[in-house]
Amino acid sequence: MFSARCDQPITEPTRRSAALAWRTRILAAAVLGLWGVLAARLIQIQWLGHADFSRQASRQQVVYEDIPARPGDILDRDGRVVLATTVSVKSVYVVPSRVRNLDSFAESVAKALHLDPHLFHARLKRYRKKHFLWAKRRADDEEIEQLRELDLPARTWGLRDEYVRRYPLGRLAAHVIGLRDIDGRGRSGLERALDPLIGGRPGRRRLARD
Repeated sequence: MFSARCDQPITEPTRRSAALAWRTRILAAAVLGLWGVLAARLIQIQWLGHADFSRQASRQQVVYEDIPARPGDILDRDGRVVLATTVSVKSVYVVPSRVRNLDSFAESVAKALHLDPHLFHARLKRYRKKHFLWAKRRADDEEIEQLRELDLPARTWGLRDEYVRRYPLGRLAAHVIGLRDIDGRGRSGLERALDPLIGGRPGRRRLARD
């Protein structure tokens, strides 16, 4: 039998080809590994984490707005004379986090709502990151109209319905009828005594946010 042996040394081109082939295999393995990670992440998002992501998206797109309670009327013993009643009014809120030009915004809004411009500017600056801040509660129609005429940037302010207590008889028997605070809670007299019966129950509504 005959045997043959190659005693020729490995040339430089052969070494380069082997190194190139090794690098190619490493690169291919890295690419496949990356695709595997991406595929696993996609599966996690689509199937395993779908419920969690849905809840997070819902929290980001939905806000809840409190609806104040409307206190009932107080009548005389014959039920003919209204001693205390409730009417709906508008209150103005602002969104400091959406305001770009704080100085101009504060000056314009303060003028329309008859507020102290320096104090209002200081409040806006203090609560700069807030998404809700009362500007003026129970504003009158003229003030709201002036505010609308300013053509302020969208979503930097808004209106909310609130209730205010009215006493048709003025000061007559005021010490007996009593009064309610700005949040509608009975503080004295019949207003306080009857509050569990006529105070009403606040609500909440769900709103979609852009």
